[in-house]
Amino acid sequence: MPTRRTAARTSATITVDGIEVLIARKRVRNVNLRVRRDGTVCVSAPSHVSEADIARFVASRIAWIQTAQARVAQQRQTVIVSCDEGAELLLWGKSLTCHVAEGYDGPSRRSIEFSTAGELLVVHTGPHGEADAEAVRARRTRQLEAWLKEQLRAEAEALLPHLETTVGVRCQELRLRAMTSRWGSCNVRTAVITLNTQLVHYDRRCLAYVLTHELCHLHEPSHNARFHALMDRFYPDWRTVRALLNGRTE
Repeated sequence: MPTRRTAARTSATITVDGIEVLIARKRVRNVNLRVRRDGTVCVSAPSHVSEADIARFVASRIAWIQTAQARVAQQRQTVIVSCDEGAELLLWGKSLTCHVAEGYDGPSRRSIEFSTAGELLVVHTGPHGEADAEAVRARRTRQLEAWLKEQLRAEAEALLPHLETTVGVRCQELRLRAMTSRWGSCNVRTAVITLNTQLVHYDRRCLAYVLTHELCHLHEPSHNARFHALMDRFYPDWRTVRALLNGRTE
């Protein structure tokens, strides 16, 4: 079997019950299983654990893997936001169905408003003026994306004061940005925290975890033992919530 070697680790790929699994050899104590946001199944394991033992470990968690892959597949679909009637959307981890309600008499500059009712995301819309249905859909989608950012900012700004007091630092500026590989980032020099806009689709605990994570970086820039001790102190359940966010079991 082809194996790629680096100074830090080796990696290989095995197949378990039809599922391709990437094995990374790391300096860890236990075998850790993760389903990435793209659905890829990864295992990190100490060098002394055989591939046969890893395969048995993965086989014992096939049901969890399939559930996690289904969940991340659903979450990836929310990246493409749609305002069409019947479209599905995740908001704070809850699945909502779009319902377009015509007859809204709002300001001319914005003839669309959004609200939630039970399992519905209600799109209140008035006369749109465009004859092109695609133009109407595009405009609604842009406004929905802006509304989702408003929800994320409002929730984050409501959480921040308590978390800042808990951690003992202050965020000087909060920014929102679409990211592909991070849930958040922190500039330790300027105390600017940037959040991934996709957090609005996840359970609110995930937002609290990411904010606490970035605030802790103002005490400790690295992901070292001191940083982990800070997270243990200020957000004791952070490992569980990180697993919820990343689709991971350890």
